[in-house]
Amino acid sequence: MINDILFGFTGELSALSCGLFWAIASVLYRNVGETLSPIKLNLAKGILAILFLVVAFLLSPSETLVLESFGIGIFMLSGAIGIGFGDSVYFSALNKLGARLALLLGMLAPPFTAIFGLIFLNENLSLNAWIGILLTVSGVVWVITEKSENEERVIDFKKGVSLGILAALSQATGAIFTRFAFTETVVSPLQSSTYRLLGGFFVLVIWGLLMPQKGNWKSFFTNKKAVLYFGIAVFFGTFLGIWLQQISLFHTDAGIAQTLFATSPLFILIISLILGRKVSLRAFGGVVVSMIGIFLLFTA
Repeated sequence: MINDILFGFTGELSALSCGLFWAIASVLYRNVGETLSPIKLNLAKGILAILFLVVAFLLSPSETLVLESFGIGIFMLSGAIGIGFGDSVYFSALNKLGARLALLLGMLAPPFTAIFGLIFLNENLSLNAWIGILLTVSGVVWVITEKSENEERVIDFKKGVSLGILAALSQATGAIFTRFAFTETVVSPLQSSTYRLLGGFFVLVIWGLLMPQKGNWKSFFTNKKAVLYFGIAVFFGTFLGIWLQQISLFHTDAGIAQTLFATSPLFILIISLILGRKVSLRAFGGVVVSMIGIFLLFTA
């Protein structure tokens, strides 16, 4: 019975797990972000994650290589937009706005994705699903709008907001392309993860060549602590995270999946609680609201 329940919610559970792993990675990336520029950081994590995915493919006896040009092209386009461009723009917004405001703007991605899914993929979500999206997003927003004493200084509000909205649009567009590709091809989530990262990799290489980036590779690799945190963050956040993201988009509607991906701040809150940090009543209330929304998404 438990196996039937798990199988019935493969997409939703994969999306929540993705949110958890992205939260773990976010905590670890804080120790790396100042060492390399957003482009270099994104490029390095893409290369390492591709290596992880290739090893996973070679070790998976059930995987058969599918060379379908249409599907590969769409997945690479999705990665170019969502990973290569979107993640880099998000890192830039993070540097200009700080984590709280950047995460807040990132919450635009779920409704963007749901609307795009309705328009372009004819994904007609139920009323319960729309209410679930609203409650989940509202709960997360309620948590991340709470100011902390050590909040980062806003460097450029106007540019940071523009970059944050652009990042959310890119994430939504990438998710829609991925969902479309899964409906039209037989490419597995593991292989689609690799193709998406390759698409992002090519964009980052071109971007890096056209616009020289700050940050010294030698100083990064001599920082053993930063390298360790980076490797663990890539394993959880990029390798496992993107693989789970693809599994989720393979099994469920893009709007629902993107909403559950966005629960990372809630998991960060739980991690903080485990580490012995105080959690306010307001933050706890936001978690409760989001949990109600998640329940509705599972029952939609």
